[in-house]
Formats: sequence, C-alpha cells, structure tokens
Amino acid sequence: EALWDGNAILALVDGTPTTTAITMDAAGGLADDINGHLFITEDCDLDIYAADGTYRGSCTVTAVTEGSGTSTSAIVTVDALPPGTTDNDQVFRKGARGNEATGVYGMASTTSTLYGLAPSAFRDWTCTRVTGATAGTTEPLTKLRMERLKNTMRHRAGVDPKIVLCSPDVALTYGDLASRGNIMVNRIKIGTTDWEGIDWGGRAIVDDLFCPKNRMFYIAPEIFGVHQMGSPGWLPLAGGDVLYRIQGEDNYRADWAWYWLPAIYFRRGLGVLED
Repeated sequence: EALWDGNAILALVDGTPTTTAITMDAAGGLADDINGHLFITEDCDLDIYAADGTYRGSCTVTAVTEGSGTSTSAIVTVDALPPGTTDNDQVFRKGARGNEATGVYGMASTTSTLYGLAPSAFRDWTCTRVTGATAGTTEPLTKLRMERLKNTMRHRAGVDPKIVLCSPDVALTYGDLASRGNIMVNRIKIGTTDWEGIDWGGRAIVDDLFCPKNRMFYIAPEIFGVHQMGSPGWLPLAGGDVLYRIQGEDNYRADWAWYWLPAIYFRRGLGVLED
C-alpha cells in the first residue's frame, strides 16, 4: 500500500471468463502480461468491479496459477464467478476499493490532485520527473538518465536523494550496467535499519518485488512523514475486553494497532525516473 497509488486494484481481468478460472494480469492496474498473481493468494476474498464502478460481485480464491514466460497470464480460480465479469474489470480485496492510502507511486505525479491540492494550481506540488528522450517510449536505463534526475532534484527541489526504490528487475539492470562500466557493485545499509541495497554513490538502490515496474523512485526521507489517524492502543472486543481466547486452543490473544497514513510534505522533492 505504501508503494502504490491508493486505487487498491490487485489486478485486471484478462479476457471474458466463462468458468470460475479467471485469467488476470496487470498487478496494481499497471500493464503487465504475467504478474496478475502478485497481490493474490488462496482464500483471499475479492470484489470485482467494472472500470465505470459497476459492482459485479464477490468471490473467494481457491487456487492460483502464477503467470510465466513473457505472455502467459495468471489464472485465479474462485468459488463462484460474479455475473457479468468481463475483460479489464478491476479486482480488489473485499472492501478495499476506495479505502487505501496514497503511496509513493501516487505521490510521484505531475498531474494528480493530492490532499485536495492540484498541481496546476501549485507549482511545487508536482514531483520531479525525468523520462527518456521521448516520454512513453521504452528506452534503456543509462547512468546519464540516473544522474540527470539526481541533479534535477538538487537544483529544482534542493534535496539530495538518499534511497532509490525499484523492482528487482530494475535493480538487476543497474547491476549489469555498473559491471559493464567496470564499477564494483557493493551493498550498503540504510542507516541503522536492516534495509540494504546496491551502493550507488552512497545511496542504496533498494529492490522490492511489490514496487511498480520499470521505474526508479528517488527518495529524500526528510520530505515524508506520517499522519496519525487515531491514538495507538489495544483493540477492544464488543464487551470492552482486549484479551480473548483463540477458539479450540488454550491460547489467548490481544491486538494492538496504530492507525496512520503515509504523508508527503514537499512533492517536488520526490523524484521518479521512468520511460
């Protein structure tokens, strides 16, 4: 959730299903032929909606066959096919549609309204975005492109990115790029945390399987924060107790929660490198 755009889309329906075996692709709603299984597991309760918001119905996942190769979509088998389900319908975790926070991908935009502020009205409320020579056209990752975004962030926003977030494939591409340039590829930790990534001039390139593909997000930690939506504490049951017995066991459980949302205070200080 912290990495995506708040739309809560798990995947898109690929083709019109005629049985309970639904072909899915495009995890997160981003075009991809093979990763429709990324956010979906067995026993997951799903809601399916048309792109215009029409509710198709709900179902429960009974089996998942992962996508593979370059074009084989995932197959998600459910207990019952919601009526009317068709190509490009949107798949959500049950109850999640419209209920997720905006993460890094949604923050890294030059056009979308965020926290009620439109970029067209506030110049500083656009991320720092660098594309290839032709925006929207897939181009190779190069050291020049990476350095250009870093330098643009320094001059445009006055920040120096400390972390780069990307998918594993992008991190491997950088590793190959570095080795071809006879640059030694080491790993570096982020502060005192257990996070680590490929060392790029003292910055960690951290790869995450759930990060949107074919992008690098340049992170300056000082521009981020959290909005506390409720005081942390124990979650009470209906009768007010916080401790309850797990059914069929001699064990007891209590749940503690802290309700917060990720926040960005200076959108210009967030960089994204993409095609």
